[in-house]
Amino acid sequence: MRVINDGNTGPSGDSSPGDLCAAFYVFDDSQEMQECCSCEVSADGLIAESVNRDLLGNSLTSFVNHRGVIKLVSTSPNPSTGLCDPTAGAATAGIRGWATHIQRATSGYASTETAFHDANLASAELAGLQQFCSFEIILGSGRGTCRCGFEDQAF
Repeated sequence: MRVINDGNTGPSGDSSPGDLCAAFYVFDDSQEMQECCSCEVSADGLIAESVNRDLLGNSLTSFVNHRGVIKLVSTSPNPSTGLCDPTAGAATAGIRGWATHIQRATSGYASTETAFHDANLASAELAGLQQFCSFEIILGSGRGTCRCGFEDQAF
């Protein structure tokens, strides 16, 4: 997955560019959250996250399910710390993402890219995602938190 900060929005919602957070909430095919994290993306910056290594490498149940949903939410940094935090931060437009898929073809493999679609996100849903993530961090004893790759480094 590749994620960019389009540089149009500052963390306070003003017109100056600023850092935003790409909050990832990873669910298995039973709609159970398996991992969560929030990665900083500077204005006009790019991060690349490996689904297998970064977003599924530390699942809460230690089982890696290859079917499910990854919610990517564009948020501002936590107002009290100034850091990206999957359990805090307001929804703030500006993060865009796409995924590369490797698919078996009749002769070899083919790759395709798919842009993420914008979706409606109610404030109650964001609060629920952040609360579930908080429970996962507390109860997971080190499991259930994904990791962030380095900005401007492909995997």
